[in-house]
Amino acid sequence: MTKPSGSRQHVPHGNLPFLAEADRLTLDAMFSHPLPYLGWNRVIALFGALGSVEPRLDRGLTFRIGTEHHVMQKPPGEDLSAAEVVSLRHFVTRAGLAPTLPASHPDPCRTCRGCSS
Repeated sequence: MTKPSGSRQHVPHGNLPFLAEADRLTLDAMFSHPLPYLGWNRVIALFGALGSVEPRLDRGLTFRIGTEHHVMQKPPGEDLSAAEVVSLRHFVTRAGLAPTLPASHPDPCRTCRGCSS
């Protein structure tokens, strides 16, 4: 597994607004299998591009996309756990911004570890 990386080139992505390539790669990685290693700073950058990132008094962050929001604490290490990645998948999907996945893998949440939907 590799961490997402990329340039600042803007690329269209299905039903999503234009995203910098690094943000698009982070979003794609979030929906890939097996679950990737996603770095905290890349996730913050992605949600800043998709909506907003708001600090909380408890040292957590609130991610907002449209009317949806997701509260998250900084993980103990740099990378998010599998459960945290799955919860972010659900948040992005609720916000209506899930990436278009290849036909060979139509529903990521049917097979991912730790996901109950």
